[in-house]
Amino acid sequence: MNFVPATEKDIDFIALAVFAAVKSGTDILTYSTLFEKSEEELFPLFKTMLEEDVEGQELWLSGFLIAKNSDGTPVATCCAWVEGIEGPSSMLTAQLLSFTLGTESYKKALEKHEAIESMRIDREEGTLQIEHVYTTPNYRGKGLAAQVIEKQIELYKSQQPTLQKAQIILFKTNQNALNAYSKMGFKVLVEQKSQHLQVLNYFPTDTRILMEKNI
Repeated sequence: MNFVPATEKDIDFIALAVFAAVKSGTDILTYSTLFEKSEEELFPLFKTMLEEDVEGQELWLSGFLIAKNSDGTPVATCCAWVEGIEGPSSMLTAQLLSFTLGTESYKKALEKHEAIESMRIDREEGTLQIEHVYTTPNYRGKGLAAQVIEKQIELYKSQQPTLQKAQIILFKTNQNALNAYSKMGFKVLVEQKSQHLQVLNYFPTDTRILMEKNI
């Protein structure tokens, strides 16, 4: 397996990976429920955001590392960045979404502010963030998700030896991912359970988890 940084030719695969990761094993795409756009409408817009290659947040194309098989087919990926270097990742992503999706769609998401805030977990500045971990169905069960995460950690540690922690935020519904990360040495640090009455209209579950590993 070859591990390489994502480039523009990988954008379709990365956009699919982002959607699959956000669904977290369910049929609920939170971007669709919050912005009131179909998956088909969102897909080209997410490709546009990835093309912008905005560093330091979860849709940073160059932040994705891809595992490719012997014929060059992408089979697994995840995004990584060091939180806070370019500013808070939540702010960077929000700006990107607002600019690309348009004012009206962004207003629709803001109307759901209380539900969104009830699921919020703040990312710690100076930590390595892992996001949008995805493996294609035919390659699951081979440990590729763990491998691509470890490759990201190795890469960032080689560039920034002072990094001490890696963190992953996930929905609790994704039990397979939770088990896999636990085996890698990640431990649950925060469990945020929403009490908002409509949260399940927008998210795959009412609970998010922050896991952390010393690196």
